[in-house]
Amino acid sequence: MLGTIVRTSLVSARERQLHSLPRLNSHPYVLSTTGYETLAVVVDAAAVILLLSRLGRAVGKIASQALPAILLTVFTVLGMIFLKTDSPVSPSIAAQSKDLPKIEQFVSAVATNNFQKPLAGLVSQHYWWGHPGTDIRAPYSTKIRPIESGTVIETSFEAGGYGFQILVRHKDGFVSRYAHLSKILVKVGDKITKFKVIGTVGTSGDATGPHLHLELTRKGETLDAEKYLPNYQFSP
Repeated sequence: MLGTIVRTSLVSARERQLHSLPRLNSHPYVLSTTGYETLAVVVDAAAVILLLSRLGRAVGKIASQALPAILLTVFTVLGMIFLKTDSPVSPSIAAQSKDLPKIEQFVSAVATNNFQKPLAGLVSQHYWWGHPGTDIRAPYSTKIRPIESGTVIETSFEAGGYGFQILVRHKDGFVSRYAHLSKILVKVGDKITKFKVIGTVGTSGDATGPHLHLELTRKGETLDAEKYLPNYQFSP
């Protein structure tokens, strides 16, 4: 040990000191043999602490590098044990699995499209089976923008129904309808961005007050637009 080496060196130095300087034997600053031994013990303890400190850092570094691989192995083994089954799938689970393609389509659509609110306002009527759209109340002539960039595929007027309306086709098979407008500011074939003002809020067609009737379909299937748009507040 380092302390033993130091102790031997100090004792030898002490003996040389006593032989060469006998008059300093009683000097208060000359260490006794016991003093040298005490100093050697202190050095020995310091060496042990230093060794443990270096050993701890080395072990910690190895553990931090190996921990991810260890955890991956543990979870892989547990997965093989608990997830392996030869039992048949229950009828209820099999029935629920039929809805997975629709769920995957919904998740994919939300992830790949960045729909925006067509205008600021309050929802006055939600989507339901008897009302295949979302009514957004706003002041007359409020500017309307498309929920996403796309191509205008229809601009028309329907008395007693949608009134002045615009249909826009977007990517991934989505089509949006904007109805009860006071003005139409685009034409069929226009390539529009989500920043383009396409029309203004009105009361044309079957409308009891100024609002936008927004519909959303995907590959012919009517959807609840509110599930794809940023949250709107409801105005009863």
